[in-house]
Amino acid sequence: MRHSRSIPLLLLCMVLAGCGAHGGADRAPAAAAQPASPWSNDFDAAKAAAGRQGKDVLVFFTGSDWCPWCIRLRNEVLDTPEFLASAVQTFVLVEADFPRNRTLLPAAVQVRNEKLKNAFSIEGFPTVLLLDAQGRPYARTGYLTGGTTNYLPHLAALRQVRERRDAAWSKAEAAQGAEKARWLAEGLSAMDDDLVAACLTSVVARVKALDPNDPSGVVRKFEYRAKLRELEKSLSSAGAPPADAAQRVDAFIAASRAAGEELQKAMLLKLVAYPPRTADNVEAAIRLLEEMIAVDPKTATALRAKSVILPAALRYRERFQRPPGGSPPPTPPGAPPP
Repeated sequence: MRHSRSIPLLLLCMVLAGCGAHGGADRAPAAAAQPASPWSNDFDAAKAAAGRQGKDVLVFFTGSDWCPWCIRLRNEVLDTPEFLASAVQTFVLVEADFPRNRTLLPAAVQVRNEKLKNAFSIEGFPTVLLLDAQGRPYARTGYLTGGTTNYLPHLAALRQVRERRDAAWSKAEAAQGAEKARWLAEGLSAMDDDLVAACLTSVVARVKALDPNDPSGVVRKFEYRAKLRELEKSLSSAGAPPADAAQRVDAFIAASRAAGEELQKAMLLKLVAYPPRTADNVEAAIRLLEEMIAVDPKTATALRAKSVILPAALRYRERFQRPPGGSPPPTPPGAPPP
């Protein structure tokens, strides 16, 4: 998940047919120009357009020249006529590309994309972020199998998250004190917990200020997520995983008394202690994933681990078991480039 914009979105030049030998009367007509791409790289302009048109904004964070799962998502879904015909009815489309080849993008677009990535705490590619016309995020997703057949209904379900959030927040506008806090908290609860922890901490702070007793538990939950994010950053900021990474995660789990999916999310951080460079590390990662899933196999975190992370670890195991010279497994979705 790194830097700047994408070339697949540039408009194609008009192609002229061959000219005859005797001037305009013998010249073949010019071929029609390709229609303008529905994708933009200007988030602010997209928000303004969404406001005028009564739409939401969809931002595709991608690495167009290095991220295989980004390329698959674009080829299988985002560039298909079926997706574009449907998506433009409800979304203004924005691409924030971060290619390794920096010459693919003007410097101003690179700076703009980097600011956008930081503003919404984007940490993995591909990420698809959904926002209202005010620029408030309400859902995020990534690559899914099944092409447009699965992806379009998935986006429709995510838009219902905004509808539930907005219904609660409209009630909050007319309320005061603890009642206002209750409706704000209900709106937060409609959204993905990680998204709230990353992008909507100001709303969490308002809930806490309005009702410090926190009867819904929303403040405690998101303060926990914020601390978990800080731990994650501390484990990854040095570049190489710290030698005591596993111990630091264990200490965090013990201090926070995490359970259920909160415990699972913390356990996943221990993967940083087992980079897949040795067979022993891969086996340790597989054991950790199996233990994490066993905490509660039905959570979203467990399901993602079973469908994406564990299969990737098992492919690494196969690599270490095959004779030298075999091909390495593909990078899993959301992983940084090697």
